[in-house]
Amino acid sequence: MSTILQALNISPIVLVEQVVAFIALVIILNIVFWKPMLRHLAARRQAVSDAYDAVEKTRSEMEELRRTYQAQIAEAEAQARSHIQETIRAVQAEREAQIAKARAEAEAAFRSAAAAHEQERQTAIRAFQSDIERLAGQAVSKVLPADGSVPLNQDLIRKLIAEQASTGTTGGSA
Repeated sequence: MSTILQALNISPIVLVEQVVAFIALVIILNIVFWKPMLRHLAARRQAVSDAYDAVEKTRSEMEELRRTYQAQIAEAEAQARSHIQETIRAVQAEREAQIAKARAEAEAAFRSAAAAHEQERQTAIRAFQSDIERLAGQAVSKVLPADGSVPLNQDLIRKLIAEQASTGTTGGSA
């Protein structure tokens, strides 16, 4: 090896000095430059990783909040639909109750009017019958002698009018 060093004109002392200087430079660079730079790169890698983790955590929280919000909206919509349906049922029940009450009042008014009509009809029939009896009595008293048999004839007239009223015939040929 010394022949090669002499052929290349390299001094062994200088070579050893340069190797020692190179090793010292590597150690110094390792302490002063490489370790701080590697620490900085590791810290930057950790910061980027932490940032990605924070983004992912924020994204998952946002998704959870969105799901919660949608669930709350769905629940509110369901409650609103339920409340609307309950209100509709209550209104329909009230409407049916008012219709039933109106029907009952109308039927009561109809029955009352029918009873009043029937009462007026009966009063009119009685008045008409008494007028017929009176007129028939006057006609009989003019035709028949006044010997006391007229009251019997009025009883006979009432009986005939009652028979006519019960059979439902009006007027007749006798």
